[in-house]
Amino acid sequence: MHHVHYRLPLALAALALLLVALEASPVGRRLRLERLVAWLLGALAAGNLLFVAYLWWQHARAPFPLELMESSILQHVQRVLGHQPLYVAPGPGFVPFAYNPLYYFAALPLVGLLGQGLLALRLTAILGALASTLIVYLAVSGRTGSRAWGLVAAGLFAAAYRAMDSYLDSAHADSLLVCSALLGTWLLDGSRSRARDWAGLLVLIAAFWFKQHGALFALGGALILTGRHGWRSAWPFWAALLLLGPVLYVFAGPPLLGPQFHFYTWDVPRSWSRLDLGTFARLLAFFGRWYAVPLAASAWLCLRRAPAGGWRWGAWEIQFAFALLSAGMGALDAESSNNVFVPLGAWAVLTGTLGLAAWAGAPGRARGPRLARLGALLAFAALAYPPHDVLLPPRTDARYAELIGFVRALPGDTYAPDLGPLPGASARLPAAHWIALDDLTRGCARDSTLVEAALVPALRPAGPAWLLTYRRLADYPCLSPLRAGYVLDTDLGDRFRALQPLLRRFRVGWPRFLYRYDPAAAARALAGGSGAGLDFATPPPHPAAP
Repeated sequence: MHHVHYRLPLALAALALLLVALEASPVGRRLRLERLVAWLLGALAAGNLLFVAYLWWQHARAPFPLELMESSILQHVQRVLGHQPLYVAPGPGFVPFAYNPLYYFAALPLVGLLGQGLLALRLTAILGALASTLIVYLAVSGRTGSRAWGLVAAGLFAAAYRAMDSYLDSAHADSLLVCSALLGTWLLDGSRSRARDWAGLLVLIAAFWFKQHGALFALGGALILTGRHGWRSAWPFWAALLLLGPVLYVFAGPPLLGPQFHFYTWDVPRSWSRLDLGTFARLLAFFGRWYAVPLAASAWLCLRRAPAGGWRWGAWEIQFAFALLSAGMGALDAESSNNVFVPLGAWAVLTGTLGLAAWAGAPGRARGPRLARLGALLAFAALAYPPHDVLLPPRTDARYAELIGFVRALPGDTYAPDLGPLPGASARLPAAHWIALDDLTRGCARDSTLVEAALVPALRPAGPAWLLTYRRLADYPCLSPLRAGYVLDTDLGDRFRALQPLLRRFRVGWPRFLYRYDPAAAARALAGGSGAGLDFATPPPHPAAP
């Protein structure tokens, strides 16, 4: 979007003018300007916190998926409630996602209170985001002794909502992953007892069970404890890490969670990884755009605490290194959303604010406090985004009710691969989400038989059948077996545009293209030898990033 190209240059120009004004002012006026900057920082922090709280309230109530996978995530939680295995062979009714499972269990208390809906799942994520914000505040204010710098850090974390791909209040594990990584590190950083050490390590191990990248923070926690207690005294921590991580994963995963547990959580995501120049270009472009100042301040903090006499890094600095590794792991998947960078974004905010505060208090730097506050202002400017990127348009509830009514009025069954299972949908057509199917076909996996098994009811429906998609059918490589038998019936245009998911790395559209099953077209394709089969030559399913 065009406004992005001007945001950072304008912020830099404003910062330069403010620096000139400060340096050219008499002492009295300079002090007043510095107080103004301090008040402006407080207002920005408080404003971002209030705005994100409003977003949480608005998004939690939305009846339709604000992120593509939310309705299928709800399917996973429903399987847990029904005591069904999560990781099973793909079928028309269910295809697992390639995530570790702890989020599905963490959501159960609120599901029990509020019912089996997206509200309970989103509130679970929001609690993780709220706890993360509080930990960021406590960590920075505790180390700096300044509630003002703690407020700045919490405000920057809230300001990073869009930079974190608007995932922290979605029905996903990202907020709980970053919450467990932050909480475990906070417990270790302030620990003065063996019990708190154990609590911190166990919370960090839980991060792995939310998402695979959490294993890095668990490893960082074990290293922190080793540096604190020495190798001889730290072996119980390493034993716990091995037992509750790799051993539990290898031996208990399949019997407890389903026979295909290792296939989905190891083989499938491993096949997406690719290291090339694009990996590094994406990292540099993303973090240069959103987090340049916090990352520079974090690097300065780590270098400052590494004197010639030996390393003196604290828990936050050590885990900053593992947050960097987590971003590198995420970038290996070129088609991933930018939620893979959430942990490093959180650490950049926290350690970056610590770095700015340390710069402000460093002896011999008369301009230190002034430059630190201006750096924080620039960090807020770089994280700014237009509110309409994340606010829901009016009347979305009515539009969603209209969509459900439209689908139910169709003469036959409807498969909506972008929406997942629709309320009241018939089990005669698949409910498999296209992203789950795409996960099985991209990278090195490319197993067409698994995808075709999930699509069988749509390939040979017993009666009239429809497809409702966000984009044209040709844009879904994993759904290519359906192309021969379905013809475009109606382009709904902007009728349901209000139901498009929140803006993230990729624009995915909204319920728009209605396809009708044509038995004659399917018969001709079968007679011509162009029946079911995946088209791996089709470009990746995601449109270009905005």
